[in-house]
Amino acid sequence: MSVSGWARHQDYHAARFLSEPELRQQITAITNRVETFHGFAAWLMFGGKLIGHNDPVHEERVVKFNELVANCTIYSTALHITDDANALAAQGHPVDPDDLATITPYITRTIRRFGDWVLNLTPPEGEPITRLDLGPRAVPDRPCLTFGPATAADQRLRALNLDLMR
Repeated sequence: MSVSGWARHQDYHAARFLSEPELRQQITAITNRVETFHGFAAWLMFGGKLIGHNDPVHEERVVKFNELVANCTIYSTALHITDDANALAAQGHPVDPDDLATITPYITRTIRRFGDWVLNLTPPEGEPITRLDLGPRAVPDRPCLTFGPATAADQRLRALNLDLMR
């Protein structure tokens, strides 16, 4: 593509972006989602914002590991949110899906980044509940999926979160 062809291509997309509000909303929403994930991953980054090597292979490993930790943390948080919402629904409390849509899995106040990390490689007894069922039903008693055993402070915080959702 020639330089003038590229300029026309850019002009076309800029005009489309300015003239279509739905396109602007979609691009803004996706950009915000990606920036929120990267901000959360940067917050989780061990050792600061700088990667201490100039080796591209090492840098790529650090970035991939950091994103893996972020994805595992988000998944675990989403499971806890699902468990809590299912427990509230099972107790007969109304759970509005619009309210659940405002809860983010990018929670930073309950994560001890530099605390004790226990890697438990034994698989849980049964499958994690990933289905959000807002109808009244019994919630099975199963261990929490966390990076270690839940402390008394974790249990108090979880009870507080349940109280805040009511």
